[in-house]
Formats: sequence, structure tokens, C-alpha cells
Amino acid sequence: MEDEYGLTFGEACKEALRFHDACVTEFVALQSALPDFGSINKDIENYALHMGIGIQGLNTWYHLDTLRYKPDGYRDIEKRDSILPENKIFL
Repeated sequence: MEDEYGLTFGEACKEALRFHDACVTEFVALQSALPDFGSINKDIENYALHMGIGIQGLNTWYHLDTLRYKPDGYRDIEKRDSILPENKIFL
């Protein structure tokens, strides 16, 4: 986002978080307001449920099995602390 949109590092981090939150909000809204699919309603609900489970599994993997979201896995600790001190997604 820094290069593509000409954002500062802090702006790019904040935009990434805003985009993430908007996507999660949209997914939850769509999942809870599925239209009527007739005889396959249960299959569609099950599919949507398992999409959410997959997303949560990936999130768990990020936080437990990678360094990317650990304090020492961040590309610039000083920038992280000055830009996003309250944001726990990166900790």
C-alpha cells in the first residue's frame, strides 16, 4: 500500500486494518443473512460456516505458528510502537 497508493508506513498499516475490519464485517453480515436457497439451504449454511472456520484457523495459525505477528517479527519495531501502540493484531 505504501508503494501502490503512496501512503506512509503508518497510513498503510491503518488502511490495511480498516480494510480487514470491513471485510470481516461484510462476511459476518452476509453469513447471517443468507437468501433462501430452497432445498440446499442447509448445505449453503454449512459451507458458509466452514468458510468462517477456515478463516479462523488461518488466524490461529498466524498467531501461534508464525513470527509475522510477534513483536520481534515486525519489520520495524520502533515504527510499530509509534504508529499502532494499542493495536493487538500485530502483537
